Amino acid sequence: MGATQELAKFVVSFDFDEIPERIVSLTKLFILDWTGSALVGSSWKQARIVIDLVKESYRRGRSTIIGDGSRVSSIGAALANGTMSHVVELDDAHYGANVHMGVVTIPAALAVAENKSAGGRDLINSVVLGCETQARIGIAVNPSHYNKRQFHSTGTVGSLGAAVVAGKLLNLNEEELAMAIGIAGTQAAGLKESFGTMCTFLHAGMAAYHGVLAAVLVQRGFTGSRTILEGDRGFCHAMSDGYDLGKITEDLGRRFEMENIAFKRHVGCACSHAAIDALLDILGQNAISPDTIEEVDVDLGVMAYDNVSRIPTPRTIHEAMFSLPYCLAVASFDRAASLPQFTEDKVRNDKISDFTKRVRVRKGDFEGMGARVTVKTTGQHEYVNMVKAHKGNVGNPLSRGEIVDKFRMLAGYLLPEERIDRIINLVDTLDDLRNVRDLTNLLRWKTDF
Repeated sequence: MGATQELAKFVVSFDFDEIPERIVSLTKLFILDWTGSALVGSSWKQARIVIDLVKESYRRGRSTIIGDGSRVSSIGAALANGTMSHVVELDDAHYGANVHMGVVTIPAALAVAENKSAGGRDLINSVVLGCETQARIGIAVNPSHYNKRQFHSTGTVGSLGAAVVAGKLLNLNEEELAMAIGIAGTQAAGLKESFGTMCTFLHAGMAAYHGVLAAVLVQRGFTGSRTILEGDRGFCHAMSDGYDLGKITEDLGRRFEMENIAFKRHVGCACSHAAIDALLDILGQNAISPDTIEEVDVDLGVMAYDNVSRIPTPRTIHEAMFSLPYCLAVASFDRAASLPQFTEDKVRNDKISDFTKRVRVRKGDFEGMGARVTVKTTGQHEYVNMVKAHKGNVGNPLSRGEIVDKFRMLAGYLLPEERIDRIINLVDTLDDLRNVRDLTNLLRWKTDF
């Protein structure tokens, strides 16, 4: 039995009752964290372009566009909700697989679950299975898939994870699910050259779309490859210089890669976050004014360097999210790198633009997501700080309270406090929910309840 069929067999047979309680609790937090990013992202003009197109093109359906509240087809909702939830770059990440998992799995799961009036247990189960699929395939094809071939794993690997999510909710059998993975695999796309453009978050929406489309097509009798992962003309061979199929199926159902998810507390590419933390620690402990800073030197691991060193002085908000010099500039002035720091006015600010020229980013002599920051001030003072795991990473996790507070902050841009409380309580008891529409009904900022 090949990897594709073995994965499909596992997914079809796996039930909610087999998920350890700690993973159920983690998945609820995972969904709440994603919901905050989706809500605030739904109001951004960049996401509205996709939302408006979906409303024009996919009018008939029972799945909700988050924020807007319109009902469209499941594939349309997956596209819109996946795109909007990656817009503000505050969603989760799995560094071993180089994927953002929530922005693909949860939009696909909500779209299909709502369309068939599924409950919370089915939603959680499908999300867990989709995340395991994404993470394991991502680990199997990396690091070359992401670092050398320059694929954006959220768009590529994410498509296969979304197919598993949708296929599980649609009760596909083993052969059907293997073909759904195959159809998603042949659609999988996303290139890192697009980082800093709107296509960065479109990759997430398209991955959710491709996965749902694949499962729905199979349900209607469409066919695809049953060996897309292991085939010599398949996904892994085509998209990686060196892959390990055994990592896809090893310890399935016994070890959960969801436990290696990182949650963000800063906006922007996660490759900047250790450097932001290191700088904020230096500034906080030494009461340094940005006007006295002459130079900031940053050493990053190879992957992080490649992602956030290419745009020294950004011209747009989304370029700023992939610009470490910008992130450190706004952090120096505002002591934060959250949504208020990523605006068009900030990007055009002369003081911030001038500060970016004082930031030097170099490849460090270490791997991973850490950063070494050296701040040089007037009077020849020098301050050095090394952060190996940024706040929110697995080695330095956000607490449940911090994740809930983050959701309150994001949702607070659009929803009243009473509604925010209801959403938190509902997600906390998601496994008791009989119909996921009870959740999506609350995620509409155009409508009062």
